[in-house]
Amino acid sequence: VPRPETETLVEHAIRILQNQPPGLVIDVGTGTGAIPLALARRQPRHHYLGIDISHDALQLARENSAQPASAPPEGTKVDWEQNDLLDGHGRSALLLTANLPYLTPEEIASADPEVRHDPAVALDGGKDGLDLYRRLLPQALSVCPTLLMECNPHQTGPLAALAQTSGYAHTLIHPDLNSLPRFVEARRNADPCLAPRFA
Repeated sequence: VPRPETETLVEHAIRILQNQPPGLVIDVGTGTGAIPLALARRQPRHHYLGIDISHDALQLARENSAQPASAPPEGTKVDWEQNDLLDGHGRSALLLTANLPYLTPEEIASADPEVRHDPAVALDGGKDGLDLYRRLLPQALSVCPTLLMECNPHQTGPLAALAQTSGYAHTLIHPDLNSLPRFVEARRNADPCLAPRFA
């Protein structure tokens, strides 16, 4: 079952994709595949690719994609790839979504026990929680015009600034269901066709 934050990220992704021609959508750090599988059911004309460094996570994603409740519609392509972010990736995409590990060591230490039992690779974002995004942003610039990223509320400002220093011309910060800033949308160009930020 996707977390509420993930469902909100999916809604923002649908807004971006709904008027786009069929194309590739990449989810980096896909984990169990919740984001591409949810998008495939709502926007079936696109091709989805879930990327993760963890073989075990991708095995779960494949299992989830075979379950009737989460399987993509017939004819909708969802692929899985083991990779370290976008290393060596040459394909162009319409949109890249990312819910990468963004916890700091202090946040991991004080997290609920069920969170601390998750593998470190699924939690640890480095000293400020943004190490993986710091690597992803320059890689993504040549791959897709729009990124949609999830992080902790206190990280949205720094993450938006990182996106701009990485070459993205325009950033938007979107709230979660609790009205906390949670998602950063970064665009290579300020495209007037895309809907503006909504509160």
